[in-house]
Amino acid sequence: MSHVATGLGMPALTSQLQTKSRGRNALAGILLVTLVGNIALLGAWGWTHPDEGIEAFLGVDGNKYRVVAENPLGRSMQFWDSPYRYQRVLVPAAWWLLSAGQRAVIPYVSVMLNVVAVCAGTVLVGVVCLRGGVPAWWALVYGFAPGLQRALTAGHLEPVANLLILLALVAWVQGHKRTLLVILALLPLVKEVYAVFLVAFFAGELLARGRPRWVWVAVLAPFVVWQAYIRWRFGAFGATFHLFDVQPRWGMLISAIQWNLVVERPGARLVVLAQAWSVGLVVAVVAVVVRRLAAAYRQQSVRFGFAELSLFAYTLLLIALMHKVAYQLEAFFRVASTALPMVFVAGLCPRPEGMWEGQPPVEQRDRTLVGLVLMFSALLSVLGIPILFLYLGSLPPLLFEGTPLHP
Repeated sequence: MSHVATGLGMPALTSQLQTKSRGRNALAGILLVTLVGNIALLGAWGWTHPDEGIEAFLGVDGNKYRVVAENPLGRSMQFWDSPYRYQRVLVPAAWWLLSAGQRAVIPYVSVMLNVVAVCAGTVLVGVVCLRGGVPAWWALVYGFAPGLQRALTAGHLEPVANLLILLALVAWVQGHKRTLLVILALLPLVKEVYAVFLVAFFAGELLARGRPRWVWVAVLAPFVVWQAYIRWRFGAFGATFHLFDVQPRWGMLISAIQWNLVVERPGARLVVLAQAWSVGLVVAVVAVVVRRLAAAYRQQSVRFGFAELSLFAYTLLLIALMHKVAYQLEAFFRVASTALPMVFVAGLCPRPEGMWEGQPPVEQRDRTLVGLVLMFSALLSVLGIPILFLYLGSLPPLLFEGTPLHP
């Protein structure tokens, strides 16, 4: 009898093994395509900047973070917004550590770390796709997101930041609570706006009546202590800088939109099209949020958790920063790229923590909405290449001169 039962179970076992093998092959293919594609992007960027060497891969922001990396605990007033840059100390500190403090090596380390982070994040998104019952190749939309394209060529922080956010989301899904708490404590030291993930975590704890409040203090303490240190060293809190980003002057925004629509210049139509698709991307992300809210309201095996609450909180931030579409499109690309990990996890794996395995496949409606977000992101990736290489900025010349954005 046992022999017969074993024989009857063989087809199912074989199918399971074949599925796992196909999944591993898909992840390996994703890694290869992402690595080769992004190295090709970097090669093309270097080819178009032959006289700049490694400096070509550090834009304005990247050079500011390099100053931080050269002396993470020191005081440098080389830039007007040094407190703002020093509050984002975690990634520059990693550059300093990996380069053993060698200043000439820091730019190479920053490029290498960003490439590794993009590849690792893409593979991790591929795993999420497989768990959610969709093709792992969907992850390539993340691997070539326009915000990451820009980050790779200008030394920005999003590749590493997005990877940490992904790890936090996966830690929550799999029930690794200590890992989640450690990452949450570090995230605001990458970018201060990532404190929204602490808000999402605290809200989830309140809803679940979870851990004692001293855990909240432990998670928040690194950010508070570092802000106090910055205040002592620079005489200003880093978080008080760039409030202009969330307090736009509407007259200037209208002027920026008019300039992009009316002024004849090479590639202007590409910028306007990218702006329209950026709005479409935000609408699609909001649709995913509404879907999760509706599912939770109807109690369809979904409850509010860290992944959903993170997506809700970050979507509000994304909406608040939508004005960047008018005058700072590449910055909006980077902000939007950070939403993709939450869309993947919350949209494809709406599971209570520790319950990733053995769950039913995600509903078709969820797949469709996630696919809509990915469609807009992929379209923006296509436009992002000419916008990047032809310097088709959306910022009208001199429009913001003398403002907090460009003092």
